[in-house]
Amino acid sequence: MVPRASAVDHGGKVYIAGGNGNNLFRIKVGGAIDELIDATGDGTNPLTAPIATVAPAKTRAVVAGLASSNAFEIVSSSNISQIIDGTGDGVNALLGASDVAADADRNVAVTGAGSRITPSRSTRAARSPRSSTPRATA
Repeated sequence: MVPRASAVDHGGKVYIAGGNGNNLFRIKVGGAIDELIDATGDGTNPLTAPIATVAPAKTRAVVAGLASSNAFEIVSSSNISQIIDGTGDGVNALLGASDVAADADRNVAVTGAGSRITPSRSTRAARSPRSSTPRATA
């Protein structure tokens, strides 16, 4: 395994993305190590060449696959969801997911090495500062 990225969550757990191993490990504060995701991804969508990870909360991590052009949210080894794939936002493709960032509100941004945009995890309803009408934000 060649480590490609690491992140530390607010609880002190360390996450290591293994580029060649196509996996993500979590190292707990006491030293116990868990493999959270492997090449099988979420069971339907594979994870290939993970290159970036972020751990925005004590209970989850996000990992981006460069060769699989996707990203997964991982709550536990049995609760894994692909949050974006190579189709990007439906208009602009995600080509080679290369970095990932997240905030405390569960918003995730994924950059693609060959993409022109930064697709988001999802659209969510938000209130416009000038109106009480919800609007979609990316």
